[in-house]
Amino acid sequence: MNFFRKIRLIFKKIGAIASGRIHHINKVCAPEAIKLFRRIEKLPMPYSLLFHWLMVQTYAYFVKSFTTGIFSHLVKKLNVDLTQKLFGVYLCYATWIFTQTGGFKDFTTMFPNFNATDLYSALFELTPYAKKIKKQIDEISDRGGKPAIMLPIYVEEVIGDKAKAQSSSHYLLYGLHYMELMHHTLRQISEDLTKGRTGKAE
Repeated sequence: MNFFRKIRLIFKKIGAIASGRIHHINKVCAPEAIKLFRRIEKLPMPYSLLFHWLMVQTYAYFVKSFTTGIFSHLVKKLNVDLTQKLFGVYLCYATWIFTQTGGFKDFTTMFPNFNATDLYSALFELTPYAKKIKKQIDEISDRGGKPAIMLPIYVEEVIGDKAKAQSSSHYLLYGLHYMELMHHTLRQISEDLTKGRTGKAE
């Protein structure tokens, strides 16, 4: 299944959304996502494989957040520049989450040349804004904090406006839900690699 078909399927899975919001996403954000997928295709293996999986889930979460989620009231603010920066935020978080899981060890075992330095170099090549987010995540981690709960704050900083959550706990759980989604994705990647199904049509 190619990247562009997966993007279309993502939209089909998101129901009951305002036509104006999804139209704006289609017009402004989808073209930038496609450009990012094309850059991912040019990465060497296994980085192209990993970032393909991460970006599919990242984009699904991004679309949901700005159509029916806590940032839906801000969707009309999105332009090309903000979209590119937000992809940097979400994809950097996805990459960081990957390095905190057993999936990272699986990749280093299966691909001897795979390492964290090249992983982040590939990320910064895809989206330079991720450098800023990576630095902030590292600073929080070094202080013993929890980087996951900062995700909505970094999104707000990019947009210059506040999220609209149902409650403070809903707001704080936003980043944790993203972590859960990525953990599920990374388990699937490891299973596919183990079973030899990676790279085949789904």
